[in-house]
Amino acid sequence: WEMRAKTTLTRMLDHFSQGNKLVAMLNGNHEIINSKSLQQYLPIILGKRLPKHFLQTFINDLREENKFFTKFGITTESIDSKYYTPNGYWRGPIWAPSTMLIVDGLEEVGETEFAKDISYKFCNMVAKSNFSENYNGLTGDEQCDTGFTMTASVFLVLAHNYYENIENLTC
Repeated sequence: WEMRAKTTLTRMLDHFSQGNKLVAMLNGNHEIINSKSLQQYLPIILGKRLPKHFLQTFINDLREENKFFTKFGITTESIDSKYYTPNGYWRGPIWAPSTMLIVDGLEEVGETEFAKDISYKFCNMVAKSNFSENYNGLTGDEQCDTGFTMTASVFLVLAHNYYENIENLTC
């Protein structure tokens, strides 16, 4: 399994890398497309298995304010993208699953303070806005359906991992 994992990672990096970044490609012809989606950063969950130059690019891009990182957390589309839509489903809102993947990856590579900052912003937003399916990345307002267990679960994990008691959140 280890050999298969290494082979898969090597193939992914060989196929999807361009310089220090991973790129999006069209299915079929594999043409590189210009994308400002968070999807290209989700491999951070692989942590230290990724080459350092990829990790540094991921971290720098994610940390850059008003790209993905807002005062409420990490958006699913860069807010400077022509495709960004506050309620564009995976083209802008903040979601619990993607937040958890990014935080977990950052923790894995020793970016604890950045992971904690994202967690704190996410937990505060959720505590103020309910356990919604997703949130407006610019206002923190809840969107779509309320009462999602995935959001509640991520909230509990992040709050437990980073705060001695949830009352420390500034709701």
